[in-house]
Parts: sequence; structure tokens; C-alpha cells
Amino acid sequence: MQEFFKNLSEKTAAFATTRNTLILFALWLVFQVVLAKAGGAIQAESGGASVLDLALAYTPDAAYANYLDKYSEVARSIYLKTECLDLLYPLCYGLFFACLLTAAWRGTNYLYLNVVPLIAIVFDYLENIGVFALLLSYPTHLPFMAAWASGFGTIKWALAAASLLCLVVGFGKKIIRRF
Repeated sequence: MQEFFKNLSEKTAAFATTRNTLILFALWLVFQVVLAKAGGAIQAESGGASVLDLALAYTPDAAYANYLDKYSEVARSIYLKTECLDLLYPLCYGLFFACLLTAAWRGTNYLYLNVVPLIAIVFDYLENIGVFALLLSYPTHLPFMAAWASGFGTIKWALAAASLLCLVVGFGKKIIRRF
């Protein structure tokens, strides 16, 4: 397993060129705009309920009471279309942050930290499977799937936070070394 992550880190470092990082940054910005607009439409159609993908550590009951039961038919339709976009977004943000982490830690013994956002991609996709199932099965309640989505979503958010912390520390160390 260690060899797998070492190879993944090295391949990520090779991929993390300035050009690729800038392309991913541009795509990430486009996704931010499109997903924010879709999230706003979902909120407008559901009396203010946001998207389940943004929630952290919710119970199955809360998933239905605070989100799914509040979504209108139109909101669910918008959300399902948005989830289709969310098939590409994790790959985009994961690779973008992996490139940034490569830049932050290149030339150190901590370059392997560039795989953290790649692991987050896996958990984001697992969460998306749960959200898709919940949206498609509504009004039938699937408590196990809601717990699945919540658990994997929470791990995704923890890995995203770890990635950001690693970025701050990595670039912070580079800045301190320069001065």
C-alpha cells in the first residue's frame, strides 16, 4: 500500500505543471460559479434548504427533515442535474489541490501530502452515490443510504480541511524560508 501511495504521489508531482495547475484553477472557478448558481436555484425552490453535499455529519432523520423533505420536485430535478456535474467536480478540485500541495511540498520529505485531496475524491464519489440514491428514491426513505452519504461526506470534508491545512503550512514554510 505504501508503494501505491508513493507512486501516486510521484505521478501527481509529474502532472503538477504550472500549465496543468492553471487549467485546473480555471475549471475550478467555472465549477464554483455554476455550482453556486445551481445551489441558489435549489434553495429558492425549497424554501432555503441547501444541498446535502455541503452538510456535515447529519443523521438520516436530519437528511430528510432539513433537506430532502424540503426539496420541491423542481429542486430535486435541479439537484439531480447538479449531481451529474458533480461527477467531474471532485476530479477537478482534487487534482487542483493536489497540484497546489505538490508546489507547497516539492523538494521536501512531505511531498506525499499531495495525495490527500486525491483520497478526498474517492470519498466525494462515495458520498455522491448516496445522494443520488436518496434523490432518486424520494419519497421512499433510505436511512442506511443517508447514513452512508453523511459518513462519506464527513470524511470528504475532513480530508478537504486537512488539505487546506497542509497548504497553509507548506506555503507558510516556503514564505518563512524566503525571509
